[in-house]
Amino acid sequence: MDKDIIPPGDSAGIEVVFNTFRYEGPIVKHPLIITNAEPVDGDFYLEISSHVLFFPDSAYPLVISPFRLDLSDLNNPLTDSLVFEIKNVSPLWVHLEIVEFPQELVALSLPAFIRPGRSAGGVVRLTESGVGQVFEKSMTIELRDENHTRYTIPLKRTLL
Repeated sequence: MDKDIIPPGDSAGIEVVFNTFRYEGPIVKHPLIITNAEPVDGDFYLEISSHVLFFPDSAYPLVISPFRLDLSDLNNPLTDSLVFEIKNVSPLWVHLEIVEFPQELVALSLPAFIRPGRSAGGVVRLTESGVGQVFEKSMTIELRDENHTRYTIPLKRTLL
């Protein structure tokens, strides 16, 4: 949470970390949220569902490489970004949208679309405040397809 004390009538954001450990396949988790805020006023469960791929290089319709983005080697001030490849292995055009990423730590650049059988590059760049931080976060992109397919890519940074 971003606040230690929440006065009546105020609100605060929370971060729920969904760690897949060594799970593979369809996974559903239900973290419990306890609140006294209207209109819920009580306990409720969030549903987090995903399909965890043990070998992300076989994903469809996109293959993202590397599938984990480690920004730890960016302590060199001359290197502040990491390029990753997004390959469209489907016979259809793929349109990409950014759903979520830690904006205070990194800037993210993605192509708007990728043609069938082609690759394009994405770029993650540390922000000024991200340079001195240690973090394990993720970014999520969504395809504009009928299933609203989402890909969540881990982002990690340790200070060497």
